[in-house]
Amino acid sequence: MSLLTTTLTTLLARADQQFRAGKVSLARAQYADLLERAQDKSDRPTEVVVRAMLAWCALRANDLELASDLLQAASRFIDPEHLDAYGRYRRVLVRLALERDAADVAESEMRDYLQWAEHHGRFDEALDACMMLARTSENEDRIDWLQRGIDGAGEDDPWDQLAPVFNALGAALDLDGQLDGAVDAYTQALNARLRRVEAGHHVDPRQLIAARWAVGSVSCRAEDWPLARTELERALAETERHDLARDIVPWVLSDLAHVYEAAGDVVEARRLVIRALSEAHEQSAESMWPARYSSLRAQAEHLQRID
Repeated sequence: MSLLTTTLTTLLARADQQFRAGKVSLARAQYADLLERAQDKSDRPTEVVVRAMLAWCALRANDLELASDLLQAASRFIDPEHLDAYGRYRRVLVRLALERDAADVAESEMRDYLQWAEHHGRFDEALDACMMLARTSENEDRIDWLQRGIDGAGEDDPWDQLAPVFNALGAALDLDGQLDGAVDAYTQALNARLRRVEAGHHVDPRQLIAARWAVGSVSCRAEDWPLARTELERALAETERHDLARDIVPWVLSDLAHVYEAAGDVVEARRLVIRALSEAHEQSAESMWPARYSSLRAQAEHLQRID
């Protein structure tokens, strides 16, 4: 690999990192600088990638005309044999179709994008296509698309990418009433994040807390009491250790109270619900989570009636 290619690859990785972190303005400036470098050196694949990413930045700013112009300019140098550049271009082209609200065109683009990705063994793009198809589908089809994306991961599972997919699958299965499947999917999402921690990567503690709560909460409704208690208690301990995710503490406590009530320890269940009400008041949960707050009040009244 030449020094030039190495430099452009490094600069692209830095710009991508800013984009993924939500720093779109900074990413746009870095992509623009990289575009000039790529044009100076006649590096067409990098130019295609950068124009596609500038188009994605324009989509984030809701400037569909600019995004379209940038993709049109990129298309002049498209080489389908250069899979990295072509894959990046297709990612953004599909999103432009979705933003234009052309449902039929967007679905056709997404399916074609998926077919291309699967044919070339491009897991990242195949998973991306499945996630978009899932988001635009009814729940039953959403489950199928998400499962298809997961199944395509193969033996070298990229766990950092699969975590949000498993999480989305858990939510879809939960909505469909498949509680055991939802518990399994949420557990896979949690394990994916734990694997990243074990590998030495940074994982947002709030994501871990939320993942543990998801497993514990659905396990509670599935009446898998040992698993529910384990994950809910771990989630609660992590909120205290990191002083994060205080907004979900009332609901973790409420779920944990259900676990203790099921075990026959009504006294502890009452204590947990009283604490949950106090936390909910501090978090202004009555206005932010009215349905959950009403359920929490009903739970407290129920426990008070038990002798």
